[in-house]
Order: sequence, then structure tokens, then C-alpha cells
Amino acid sequence: MLSNTSNEEVYNRFVYEISQWSHTGNSPIIASLDLRYAFDLQRKRIESKGVTIDSVYNLRGEHLDNIGIARSVNDPGKYKSQIVYRSYENITDYRINNKRKLRKKDTQILYLMITRLENQNTNFSYCCPNCGAISDIRTLLTGCPSCGTKFIMSDLFPKVTNFFVLPDYAETKKSLSHKISIWLVAGAFIGAVGFTVYSLAANFSNGNNPDLTNLLTDIFFRIIGGAFYGAIAGYLGWAISKIGSLVVNAAKNMPYLAPNLKAQKRLPELMSAIDNNFSYEYFVGEIISLLKIMIFCDDYQNLAIYEGPPMQNTFKDIIDVQYKGGIKLNSFETKGLYCYVGLTVYTDVFYEKAGKISQKAKPFTMTVCRNINSLKNSNFSIKRVECKSCGGSFDATREHNCPYCGNAYNLGDDDWVVLEFSQS
Repeated sequence: MLSNTSNEEVYNRFVYEISQWSHTGNSPIIASLDLRYAFDLQRKRIESKGVTIDSVYNLRGEHLDNIGIARSVNDPGKYKSQIVYRSYENITDYRINNKRKLRKKDTQILYLMITRLENQNTNFSYCCPNCGAISDIRTLLTGCPSCGTKFIMSDLFPKVTNFFVLPDYAETKKSLSHKISIWLVAGAFIGAVGFTVYSLAANFSNGNNPDLTNLLTDIFFRIIGGAFYGAIAGYLGWAISKIGSLVVNAAKNMPYLAPNLKAQKRLPELMSAIDNNFSYEYFVGEIISLLKIMIFCDDYQNLAIYEGPPMQNTFKDIIDVQYKGGIKLNSFETKGLYCYVGLTVYTDVFYEKAGKISQKAKPFTMTVCRNINSLKNSNFSIKRVECKSCGGSFDATREHNCPYCGNAYNLGDDDWVVLEFSQS
């Protein structure tokens, strides 16, 4: 029967599996084949440099048991995908030979695209999770014709087909109350001590020598007054620091925030003419996935997602890349059957050089292309494709031509491919 696994269960499993990924070497089982391929490429890169990445995700927010739904994407009659999210505090340690070289701690919103099958009684094609051969779903439930592995529906669906993170600058009520309390207490303490000491010093310097009772009473009221006005000053100090922090963050993010808002508005308008089911969030997830594959793959010659001029991988010192939440739309054009989109993607990049790990903000410029007549298929995988000439199943990440009939395979007829890619 169709899996009843909830979004929360899928989400929690994915978070757990990506936190274990660097140690075990196993890509998330709950992830699609394409995502697992990107994880495998990155793992090979970090292993070649003796690096491990330890990530811990701590839930944050007022309602920890709730998962937000940003968008639903339907492939009519076949699949249904939902983009879900939660807020986390993420702590990531980058280690070389078990020695921590860099720690990154921030708050972020982790978005996942969870894809489900609408109807299990179907003959829609699907890639065997074990061997990658293509057959219909009903056949996989009784046994893959190629490897013989039998599956239950929960092995096939749901799957996480994309993910990305965005910075989360919002304060939780608990965090906000804690920070304000610190400022209030600190202000009250400094105000009470400072005002009392100053007042007493001024009195004694003027020759006033009150008796003990009057002195204690005077000190008491000065402490109360100093604490009151000090707390007000502390609150004002917190407000000024908060405004300053917002201004600094706005200034840091402005180079990509404004272009991203424009792209978020303009790109759906342009794409709606050729894809009425276009999802900006889904598209961003695909672009980030393509970007990671381009960074971590060492062989562009046989990489199906790349159809540009010959080039060498110049990014071999990169061990991790994180999307900063900004995309700039540089160009958009349709020619014949194809759509071309030029983008700048803003990222934080982590490098390993000479035993040191560093972080830099780096934008990447890329041009992607896709056949405008191809329908969105939430299950499509570049790991295993079906040759349109002979029907043979093969791994499109390793071969441009069908190994059975020799005909060229153009991934751009099924999904987005990269035509140009460089670091800005």
C-alpha cells in the first residue's frame, strides 16, 4: 500500500542522514538518486583531502513540532511534491585528521522538496534504487527485472528530491527574551553601582557625613534609582544594538538581496509562458544541485548535465558550498525549442589549502538550458535514463552516448543542463 510516512518523518530522517553522511560515507537513503550522486561527488572530494564535516542541527522556533509548507508542485496524474521547511541552529565543524580547523555556527531555514507518488497502481517508469535500471513501478514491487530486488512502496516513495538552506535572521521569543533580560540586568547593575558610588563620592567630597541610618537609607534609594534608570538605558542599548545589527546585515546582504527579489518576481513571470507549473523554489533547488555537481565533478567530458565548451575543473580546493539565499537573473531567452537562463548564484565557499580551511563569499555565474516542450517529471533522474532510440537504460552522469546503440543523449531534452559555468 502507499506509504503513509509523514513529512515530519521524512524531514527528520533526511536531517539525521545528512548529519551522518560525512562519517559513514553513505549518502542519504531517503534522498533521490540525483541528490545522492551530488553527495557522493562531494564525499570523494573531502576524502581526497582528509577532511570530515560534522554538522549538528538543533531545532529552533516556538512550535518545534510544526513543519511549514512553502509550496506544492504537481505533476498531474503521477507525482506530488511539497516544499517544506523548518528553522534550525546549525553548527558545522570542518576537521582535518580529526583536528578542528573551522567552526561555522548560524541559524538557517532548511527547505526540502518531498516527492510522493499519487497512485501506486501505475505503470509509470521509475529507476530501481538498487541497480538503476528503468522499469514500471508495479514491476519493482514484484522484483526488478535486472537485479531481482523487490521493493515495498515506502522504499520508492516518498523521496527528498531537492534541498537548500536560507539564512534565518528571525529571533525566537525565548531567544529575544533572554537577550533583552541580559541587557536589562546588566544596565540595572551598572546603573545601580555607578550612580550609588558617584553620589556617595560627591557627598563625602562636599564634607557631608550622615549617620549610619541615613547613610543606609540614602544608599538604598540610590541603588533603586540607579537600577531603574540603568535598566531603561540597558533596554535602549539593546534596541540600538539590534538596529545596528539589522543595518549591518542589510548592508552585507544588499548586493544579492535586491537582485534576488527581482529574480523571484521576474523569473516566474517569464517562465509561466512555457511552464504553467513553474515553481521558483523548485528551480532554485535544481540550480543549486547543478552548481554542486559542477564544483565537485572532476570529469566534465562525460558529464551529461554539462553541454558547454571543453573546460577543466578549477574548483578542486572547494570542499563545501552553501547557498546564501540570493540569485540574480542576468538573461532570459527562448530560441526554437529551448529556453536559456543566465544566472549569478551567491554562495559561501569553503576551501582546503595546505592544511588550512577558509571561508569566502563567492558568486558563480552560469547559463542553463532546457527543452520548453519537456514536461516536468518529479521522478526524472540523470543517474539512469532511457535512450529514446533503443530504450536502453544507462548512467547519464558517466556517458553522453547510449552504450547500446551509440546515439547521443541530450539531457537538455528532459531537464536543465549547464552551458556556461564560472566563478565570478
